[in-house]
Amino acid sequence: MIRHIILAFAAVALLAVAASAAPLTYISSTGDNANPCSRTAPCRTFAGALSKTDANGDLVVLDSGVYGPLYINKSVRVTAVGVYAGTGLAVTSVAAIVSIGPSDVVVLRGLNITGTYSGGDFWNYWNPAIDYTTGGTLHVEDCTIENGNAGIAFRGAGRLFVKDSIIRGNYDVGILVGMYNCRFTGIPVLCGAGTAIASIDHCKIEGLYQGVSVVTDDEDPGKAFAKVTLRDSTISGGVFSGGSGSQVNVYDCQEISN
Repeated sequence: MIRHIILAFAAVALLAVAASAAPLTYISSTGDNANPCSRTAPCRTFAGALSKTDANGDLVVLDSGVYGPLYINKSVRVTAVGVYAGTGLAVTSVAAIVSIGPSDVVVLRGLNITGTYSGGDFWNYWNPAIDYTTGGTLHVEDCTIENGNAGIAFRGAGRLFVKDSIIRGNYDVGILVGMYNCRFTGIPVLCGAGTAIASIDHCKIEGLYQGVSVVTDDEDPGKAFAKVTLRDSTISGGVFSGGSGSQVNVYDCQEISN
């Protein structure tokens, strides 16, 4: 009898978990995270809606507003069309962290992602606007990314596709692609072996020191590679490539030296 009761409770718990997530969720400036994140009862923040969005699901922004940081650990598409969908100014952390598995795919479309400008020395990548260190595949489309020490810091094996986006007002570098330092926790940590592949297409990229930086660690040669293709983009600060495993191809771009 007790066993049947336990099994019944377990079944109810599983149903509750299944019911808490949906393949399509919504957020609104007038929403509430206590809502189910449906179109008629949307949630208020990215975090609130992502917790109720299935893996491989979609999160849609209904109207203009500031929706807080994005912390993503699964395949998901986050879309805003014709509205201002901002993260707000990140105060204690980066505005968007993407930490996903090798088979996961994340799409960020139409967002305004604002990091924390903290200054510091050259090559200081604390608090990028978007921190992407594991993966996976990340697509960034029609986004504005600004005010970070780096606009996008992609450090690790995986793939990054940036298209039709503006990366501006970043203290050090607009876009960093590298296989050398993973996310900082006080001490730099080597990412290890692997290949970082990035495609940057039809973008405007600004960095105080460099527009795009592509680097690998030569302390362990032959294991880390970074391959980047730039097309039809304007790059303020130029392009830097360092390390024997770095490869950069540039097509129809305008490079502007600071």
